[in-house]
Parts: sequence; structure tokens; C-alpha cells
Amino acid sequence: MTRLNEFYLNLQGSYLFAEVARRTAAYKAAHPKEEVISLGIGDVSQPLAPAVV
Repeated sequence: MTRLNEFYLNLQGSYLFAEVARRTAAYKAAHPKEEVISLGIGDVSQPLAPAVV
């Protein structure tokens, strides 16, 4: 039987990453000619690049 992580129940309705995605999409829709550079967290399943280490 899988047990629910109790901290999951404490997440707000507007979770941070979902809110960032929503605002980014809204900005891109309102400013289609503007370039948006993503400064997201990247792929956390990969090790840090040597230049960062």
C-alpha cells in the first residue's frame, strides 16, 4: 500500500512552478515578438556541469 506524503497536503493551491509557468505563458502571449530566456532549475536528475563545480 502506497502512503501519501503528508507534506503534499500542505502545498498551496498555486504551487510555485505552476505559477511561474502560467505567468510566463501569459507574458509570451501578450508579447509574441519578445524573446524570453528561461532561468528555470534545469534537469535536477543530472550532475552539475564542470564549469559550475
